[in-house]
Amino acid sequence: MDNKASLAAPSERVIILLMVLVQFINMVDYMMVMPLGPDFAKALSIPVDEAGFIGGVYTFAAACMALLLANRLDRVDRRLALLCCLAGLAISTFLATLATGFYSLIATRIAAGLFGGPAASLAMAIVIDHVPDERRGKAMALLMSAFPTAAVIGVPLGLELAHWFNWQAPFYLVSISTLFVMMLIFWVLPPQSAHLAAARKTPPFKMTTALTDPIMRQGLNITGTAICASFLFIPHLSPYIQFNLGYPREEIGTLYMIGGLATYIIMHVTGRLVDRLGPVSITWLAAAGSLTIIFTGFMPPAVWPVMVTFAGFMACNAMRNVAVQTTNSRIPAPQQRAGYMAAQSAVRHLVSGFAVAISTLILTTNETGALEHMTNVAWLSVILTIMLPWQVSRLHRSLTLRKQQQAEKRALAT
Repeated sequence: MDNKASLAAPSERVIILLMVLVQFINMVDYMMVMPLGPDFAKALSIPVDEAGFIGGVYTFAAACMALLLANRLDRVDRRLALLCCLAGLAISTFLATLATGFYSLIATRIAAGLFGGPAASLAMAIVIDHVPDERRGKAMALLMSAFPTAAVIGVPLGLELAHWFNWQAPFYLVSISTLFVMMLIFWVLPPQSAHLAAARKTPPFKMTTALTDPIMRQGLNITGTAICASFLFIPHLSPYIQFNLGYPREEIGTLYMIGGLATYIIMHVTGRLVDRLGPVSITWLAAAGSLTIIFTGFMPPAVWPVMVTFAGFMACNAMRNVAVQTTNSRIPAPQQRAGYMAAQSAVRHLVSGFAVAISTLILTTNETGALEHMTNVAWLSVILTIMLPWQVSRLHRSLTLRKQQQAEKRALAT
């Protein structure tokens, strides 16, 4: 009897680890495509300059599906919805191995984005459902650590498999791993439908709610500010480090691995600090670190060694993202969580694309390959970095006031 009860009600840690697996699979599926571009180009006769679209369509599809499903995700059992999304991700990833050219591969990656985007939002909502506010920072850090883990372990493994066998091998591995995670969720995780009872009293999430509710608008604003500040730099880090700072090409892989490890460690430390000190203090600390790195690493002359600049940028970015995500997790009511997370995901994808476009328009390349006008990009990021702590502080005050008002209503009702 006890065993049945324990299976029916897994611990908070088990639920978090299951959702970390979901996020890890999702991140590997998304991230491994970009470095495999040359393999696609060679095997499928795809022009090298078009291979970048294969990764970009995933992001676009994930953003579109997040917008389409935001009004629906809170109306169903979260476990059932997650299993459906993972099944779609496994099938679309497997179908990529059957691609015979550019357009068939693009189609399968669009399908993967359509299923992968909602899966990430549902995983986030399930964790928020089960973790109270006082431990939310640590939980968000664990969930978000899927990204650096995928960068350090998943992507290199996929590249090695492609080198040992063929470009399809990483896709086989991801699709099989997704099926394995689905079985774990089916056996271990009970139905996730508690939010449906709350939805009978209060309407579930609607996109119009995100636009009219001032607290939700603030939450989406801080997400957009944080993402934009980061993605002004992220797509240009490798060429900037190589051609502006003179870092050798053959050591770039090691640099990214160290950056991923630094991100992983900082995320876990930050999660605990957020629970102890609050996200506002951590956002100010991350802003101070980011400004230091920007002024000393991205505005000439560079002061620090490349390793310090790169690892520092990744670490401060991780610290900022954990604080922002923890704050956002406290905004939606139970019956609005999956929808709000989907809206946040759409904002994240759309703003990252906007930031890449803006920075690409500003930057130019000289005859040596070095990027010019990086100082202009850096100043844009400085403005956004300074704005973010003020935005988080304002949102925190709004959340505190709302909590007080809800407590007063409950007291009057009793």
